[in-house]
Amino acid sequence: MRICYICKDEIKSQNQSKEHIIPNSIGGKLKSLDLLCKTCNSNFGAKSDAELAKQFNFICNVLNIERDNGEPQPILVEKVKTGEKYKVTPDGLFQLKNPEIVQKVTGKEVSIKIKARTKKEAKNILENLKKKYPKLNVEEFLNKAVNIEEEFIEPIHADLSIGGKEIFQSILKSALNYYIFKTQNIEPVKKAIEQLKNYSLNLVEPIIPEFSIYDLETSDINHSIFIHGNQKEKKLYAIIEYFNIYHFIVKLSDEYCDEDISLLYVYDIISKIEVPKNIKFNYLPNFIFQYTYPNSEHKFPLLQERANRIMKIAEIRNFDKLVSRLTISAWKNNVMESIPQGEPLTPEALRLITSEIVKKLSKYIFPS
Repeated sequence: MRICYICKDEIKSQNQSKEHIIPNSIGGKLKSLDLLCKTCNSNFGAKSDAELAKQFNFICNVLNIERDNGEPQPILVEKVKTGEKYKVTPDGLFQLKNPEIVQKVTGKEVSIKIKARTKKEAKNILENLKKKYPKLNVEEFLNKAVNIEEEFIEPIHADLSIGGKEIFQSILKSALNYYIFKTQNIEPVKKAIEQLKNYSLNLVEPIIPEFSIYDLETSDINHSIFIHGNQKEKKLYAIIEYFNIYHFIVKLSDEYCDEDISLLYVYDIISKIEVPKNIKFNYLPNFIFQYTYPNSEHKFPLLQERANRIMKIAEIRNFDKLVSRLTISAWKNNVMESIPQGEPLTPEALRLITSEIVKKLSKYIFPS
């Protein structure tokens, strides 16, 4: 019989739900129908998991993390020179945060300037303005509209600080999810489950480890969960890692009496596969349970180094997407509209395509 480990209700077909071990909103894929009922899953998803996704949204966006449902939210950036605010979508495209409308009255004349994100949006704006200016010719205005491809080439700065007890509940739940998923045993973690239910979250601590638990490849971007139980020390804990940057200790039990275990789950969020890794070493239980966690602050450069590594990988991925996007745009501009379908590509068209790609790329490589 399947039992929800939070409310203890039996899980049946009508109340079962897919509980992701690590939230799908940040790229987690491993899931189970045997952990939480639909109600408990929804409650956590709407609160702690949502806060975790919110704090990780910038990273999910720049890496274009795929979810089962929906995409990461656009991030908001601002042009330093003009103050214009733009949204950056997960596929690397920029759009104005809001449309711009400038109305200037000179005597009996009214000039209107609109900067909209789509032609449909411009039409809606004009139709609303027509209520104020009945003589406004909407179709004539739209016919004079100019489509401008505007590239955002200024550097983006973001605060990658993660924390607050709001996300600790989600982290504790992920540790419990994986332990129960692998062992099918709730008994050793009953007290941790009660703390999860009562929002008493002193079991979770941020840490900046000096070494990785497993060997890290150059292109790896992983989420991982490491579970270690030691019967002699009576300790059971987890180390949860997000994006190879952020690490959290979860102290699951200090009364552990079951057999010794060491479990490691590593998921590559870019290739979307679980990757086999060998555990390099186990943290000593006494270190986990007695360490003064604020002492990890002096290791902040390690955290910065790990964040820089991920951002460099994201930069390469996004540059590749930029080249692809510019190539498609150049093809449409110089081939699709000038060469009949099925006709061979002329040397002149090829020259124009290459010239347009190089011209646009140079803005990013050699920004003024």
